[in-house]
Amino acid sequence: MLELKSLAEEQDVLKPFGQLDVLLLYAIVSSELERFLGDREIASRVWLKQRTLLNRGSRLPPLHVEEIAGKVTPDLLRARAKTGLAEARGTLNAVEEKIWRYFPPRKLCDYFYATNRVPPPSENRYLCSRCSSSESQP
Repeated sequence: MLELKSLAEEQDVLKPFGQLDVLLLYAIVSSELERFLGDREIASRVWLKQRTLLNRGSRLPPLHVEEIAGKVTPDLLRARAKTGLAEARGTLNAVEEKIWRYFPPRKLCDYFYATNRVPPPSENRYLCSRCSSSESQP
């Protein structure tokens, strides 16, 4: 983490290698939020010209704060500035690829964390209004 903080001091935190990349900022923030967020999932909103994309654990493999805090390195940031995901895929591990998909380079992205404990989509559950408890659907 010290490596990333010193990189942020030396370079522009939003353009560490000349192009927009919010991952350096979010990796530093994630290391500070790790204890507070615990095992909550991370989501991102990617801003495109005509629309936005929401990346979250119900559509992609879940991403957690400790993964961002621990797996983002200057080498990963350098690779993101030079190549696309398809070209870099052979050199990335599964967590790095997941981070890349949640926070693509050269795009403005928002960082969110889950504030609720929603069960996975495979568990069909709803809140019963009469008894105020969680029950399975028939």
